[in-house]
Amino acid sequence: MEFKALAGIILLWGATAVADLTGIPTVPFTETGGHFDISKLLSITVDAAHCEARDNDGSTLIPPTLQEFAQTFSADLKENTGKHVSVGTGDGCEQHGIYITIGNSSEYVDAAGRWTNEAYKLDVTETGITITGASPLGAWWGTRSVLQQIALNDGKIPAGKGVDAPGWGTRGIMVCGPHSSRWQTPLTSAA
Repeated sequence: MEFKALAGIILLWGATAVADLTGIPTVPFTETGGHFDISKLLSITVDAAHCEARDNDGSTLIPPTLQEFAQTFSADLKENTGKHVSVGTGDGCEQHGIYITIGNSSEYVDAAGRWTNEAYKLDVTETGITITGASPLGAWWGTRSVLQQIALNDGKIPAGKGVDAPGWGTRGIMVCGPHSSRWQTPLTSAA
C-alpha cells in the first residue's frame, strides 16, 4: 500500500483519538506546545555508541543495524517529502535534527508488562526530535511514526513526549474492508 494511501486510512481511523498522536498505532503522547517543522530538518544523527547494534531478538536472519535503519528512514523522507537529509553519527541531537538511539530496555514493556524490543520513545521539541528505541527495531517503529506525523500534519510534528509499545509481543495489524466476507467463505466458480 502506498504511503499516501495509508495516511488517508490513518486520518479516517484516528479521527476519534484524543491526546494521542494519530496514526497506526496511535501513540500515547503529551503535547507541550509548538511543533517541529520538517522543512527545517538539517540532519539525522545515529548514536555512535549504538550505530552497529542489531536486534537479535526478532525473526530476521540478518537484522539491519541502527545505522541501516536510519539510512532507510532518510530515503523514505526523500521519497515522501522530497527532502534529502544526510545521516551521520554522533552523541546527541543537533539543532534542527533527528537523533536516533537505543535506551534503557527496562522502560519498554508491552500491555502484559513484558519487555518488548519493538517499543520506542519520541521526544519532539521545536528544534529537534529524539527517537529512542528499546532496540534498533523499536527505533525503526519510531521512524515510522515520525513519517506518519509528517504526512498527517503537513510536515509539522507536535512538540511533546510519548512512549509506544505494542500490546502484544509482536506488532501487527489486521485490515478488514467491505469485501472481507470473501475471506470467510470459500470461493466457488459458476460452471
